[in-house]
Amino acid sequence: MRFAYYPGCSPQSTTAELDHVTRKLAEALEIELVELKGASCCGTVELRLRNPDLFRALNARTLAMAEKLGLDILTVCDTCQLNLSEVNKELREDQEISLRTNEVLSTINLRYTGTVEVKHFLWVLLEDVGTQKLRERITKPLSSLKIAPFYGCHILRPKEVLGFEDPDKPTSLERLIRICGSDPVDYRGKTKCCG
Repeated sequence: MRFAYYPGCSPQSTTAELDHVTRKLAEALEIELVELKGASCCGTVELRLRNPDLFRALNARTLAMAEKLGLDILTVCDTCQLNLSEVNKELREDQEISLRTNEVLSTINLRYTGTVEVKHFLWVLLEDVGTQKLRERITKPLSSLKIAPFYGCHILRPKEVLGFEDPDKPTSLERLIRICGSDPVDYRGKTKCCG
């Protein structure tokens, strides 16, 4: 299993432990991560609001880089997941925007045709690796822990863009917690926005 790895900015700086653990876990699960060297920031929310065309072009550039490698993108940052997924959907559905964006990409010898999927590492673990293989690889179950999952909003909403699970009743983190041998703790704030 191979993916174009897009860690985003935070896992390369303020949450470097996320990048480190992702790489170690991918190696243990025989997932090859082909890093998208030179990929830029997804623009978070600020760039989308201030300059939508630049926001779209930056994310389209990352999508095109992965497409050139013939690989789907694996993300670990919820905001990157949302931004790349939104631009991917927009480019696939709006021919005018796609043409305009590809004009920008052509200045750096790139083109995007819409063949790349963007997947969060959580989704890859549950869908591509699967419950059985994850259970087989656990050497130290976390059976003495109770874990409260936090989804936030960018990995769940909007459903028409992300579509992995019901944003009002998600279960993926709870499933992963149980696979690891722990008990998930339910609470109202698990799907609330951090902002």
